[in-house]
Amino acid sequence: MLRGLATVVPYQIVSLFKWTDLRDKVCGRVQIDLKLLESQTLIAGFHKNGKKINRNSRHIKFFWQMMENMSNEERSKLLFFVWGRTRLPANK
Repeated sequence: MLRGLATVVPYQIVSLFKWTDLRDKVCGRVQIDLKLLESQTLIAGFHKNGKKINRNSRHIKFFWQMMENMSNEERSKLLFFVWGRTRLPANK
């Protein structure tokens, strides 16, 4: 595995990272940062009455409250369901 990684990143640079930092850079963060996720979430659509849906819409607030009450494992499963990945990217 190290040889394969070295084809992308030189050995000298790999040794500068702790294994957890390297894992997060390659695979994404294990812990799901809800503030980050919420800030990167695009909310679009309209209510039946024609009003635009936004972050202050009741069901959107309910969704984020539900996310706060979930375990990290449950958040990962939801992310996988809606996005096909269990972790957030490391570059934000």
